[in-house]
Amino acid sequence: MAKKSNADLKQILHPQGGYEFVLRVPLFSENFNYTTKNEEIANMFIKCSPKASDRKFIAFELKGHPYKTEQWYCVRLFLEHILTVENYKKYWEEIKITDVHIALGYDLHLSELLFDKLRARKTGLYYNQSEPETVYFQPQNKAMQIAVYDRYTKVRKRGLNFQPKERTRAELKLGRQTMLLKEFINEHTYLDKFHSLKAYNMQKVKNSQILGKYELLALQAMGLTPFLCTHNAYEKSKIRRSLKPYLIPVTNLIKIKAKWLKEVKRMKVMDPSTNISNANQTKFKGRFRDMYL
Repeated sequence: MAKKSNADLKQILHPQGGYEFVLRVPLFSENFNYTTKNEEIANMFIKCSPKASDRKFIAFELKGHPYKTEQWYCVRLFLEHILTVENYKKYWEEIKITDVHIALGYDLHLSELLFDKLRARKTGLYYNQSEPETVYFQPQNKAMQIAVYDRYTKVRKRGLNFQPKERTRAELKLGRQTMLLKEFINEHTYLDKFHSLKAYNMQKVKNSQILGKYELLALQAMGLTPFLCTHNAYEKSKIRRSLKPYLIPVTNLIKIKAKWLKEVKRMKVMDPSTNISNANQTKFKGRFRDMYL
């Protein structure tokens, strides 16, 4: 691989993050560069020989995006090459997911969003100068956290040379998991976590004239739930009903699941029992051989 990429061996294989050997590989990407982070390119870290005794001997971390069918099949080919085809089939049902991030983008700026529990104890709000940059829901919970952040600001701060397609991103971070990969692909109850995120289009709320000027200022400063604490049960119910039409699409689970099923369909080529056309098998295996072997 070092010869084919003209990269230094130390850029490809090195110790990192508590592992003695970490190998970075592109997933059928011609634009992968070993001198950069490749955040917008699908790639994989293969980690071996951990220093901590409680870690598995080998772990695979998928980074970047997008992941199309060919990227998922490339992951499968790497696993088959490392474990052998026979062992991959044998241990397929034992492969586990330990950490996953699911991101959704939309065009509203973070300052234009009205959050339900902005000032709740389990929320963290961070500013870039006077503008909100990131909102963390359950920031101390490593098992389940939702982050909503300004995509433009993040890209600029990280020195990345591209223009994001969306202004804002909501990201569900599931850590410390022991979910079987086959369950992750076939069961999608983890998406229900998005129910805990409620946000509204603040500009549309203002235009609707549901609330007065000072009520809107209080609402945007503290979030919906704390604001409603000052109202009786009838007023709370009335305000929530009035705001319902202005929920942003990111909290629409029907749409989220529909999009996620399309992604999962591509993942299914990881399953050894999933058949793809002979033409695609030949194409992908030939490309894998030419790029990596």
